[in-house]
Amino acid sequence: MEGVAFHVFIHEGEQMTKLVIFDYDGTIADSSSYAYDIYMTLMKRLGKPVMSAEAFDALRKKPMRARIKQAGIPFWRVPKLIRMTKEIQRSYASQTHPYEGIIGLLKDLRTRAGLSIVSSNAPSNIHTFLKTQGIDFFDDIIGNRGVNGKAPALRKLVGRHGLNPSDVLYVADETRDIRAARKAGIRIIAVTWGYDHHELLLSQQADAVAHNTQELKALVQKHLEL
Repeated sequence: MEGVAFHVFIHEGEQMTKLVIFDYDGTIADSSSYAYDIYMTLMKRLGKPVMSAEAFDALRKKPMRARIKQAGIPFWRVPKLIRMTKEIQRSYASQTHPYEGIIGLLKDLRTRAGLSIVSSNAPSNIHTFLKTQGIDFFDDIIGNRGVNGKAPALRKLVGRHGLNPSDVLYVADETRDIRAARKAGIRIIAVTWGYDHHELLLSQQADAVAHNTQELKALVQKHLEL
């Protein structure tokens, strides 16, 4: 499904010189708090056995393909699984909480840089969350990006705003996001409060790894010279 972008343009009349692109689930929104509930719902709909919460959490240390295999899901069913996940996520959008400190960080960054979102979640779900939290001020929201769809979206934003890739930074929580940033030719800061375990993130050699929002703020300022 093609991604959709909402444009808010808080920089009207100004030339954007820096851009911070955020992932949504596991980076801004605490989706991990109900990830196991969504997993159980999916497995029941697919008629698959459900692993324990402990076993599910242990998957954070494994690559995506290994997780899918361990869950007993054929790879040809992954597209359907993604569609079902977005459908279930819709019911959580208005009750999802932001990670501690992230709203303050976003409000601070928006005064010095452009802010965008690239996510595999549906734009409508993201928009509902942002409006509920009072942070509906992003320049772009590009959603519905599948496993391999984030790199083109990242490149699209760099070109749309006429920026040098060195002036753009992606902030996300999964190894696939690191690979997407590499393909798009931009730097990435991986955060450890999302789904992928910090050991897995470190193995993919992100440009930096943040363990809390204070570290993230300092790293963004350093890498973009804000």
